[in-house]
Amino acid sequence: NYPVSLFLNGEYWGIYLLQERFGDSYVEENYGIDKDNVVVFENDVLDEGIEEDVALYDELLDFFATADLCNEEEYESACEIIDVPAFIQYMSTEIYVANADWPNNNMRMYRSRINGEHQNEDNKWRLMLYDTDDSSNMIPNKCSPNIDSFTNEAHWSKGPLDDSCTIGLLFTKLLANSQFRSDFETEFTRIANEVFEYSLVDEYLDEKVELLKTPMLN
Repeated sequence: NYPVSLFLNGEYWGIYLLQERFGDSYVEENYGIDKDNVVVFENDVLDEGIEEDVALYDELLDFFATADLCNEEEYESACEIIDVPAFIQYMSTEIYVANADWPNNNMRMYRSRINGEHQNEDNKWRLMLYDTDDSSNMIPNKCSPNIDSFTNEAHWSKGPLDDSCTIGLLFTKLLANSQFRSDFETEFTRIANEVFEYSLVDEYLDEKVELLKTPMLN
């Protein structure tokens, strides 16, 4: 999100947040993948791509529905289907901020249809973090620091350990693997203690408040 001052016909309308849509153009502009080679699903529905791409998504769900990821060979196969390090970062962030409008909503993932030479053009599924408005104590009874966001149901129902939704299916299956659990614990701890370290976040928010305070008050 980028705060901008909006003027219409010379009249000041205030501060608005300009944001880029997470679609095939975003993937093309940020990773160099031709947008015609990008497949995007939102909440289990094809959003960008062609009808045949539904089979790719079905393959993802079918694999995780039946996989035994305690088996190292099957875990290695899972690592070829999704970007596991990126998945861990995504899950750690969503859970840490206690997003109450997820995971059974606001879930987008993308992949390249065919393999290529650009970054992330390797046919692996990657999740796209967006719409975290209902997090970080914005809804006290749903996303406060006292809530266990591993198990708490969002107001769209289902939490990240509920395997009846796509995110829950991927996460619970991956947690069966000891290497994944270890990697998740390490990365979650790093994100909690470094990325969201209080003094850093507090300083960042203070800077944003100072930047926006004057134009908003005016």
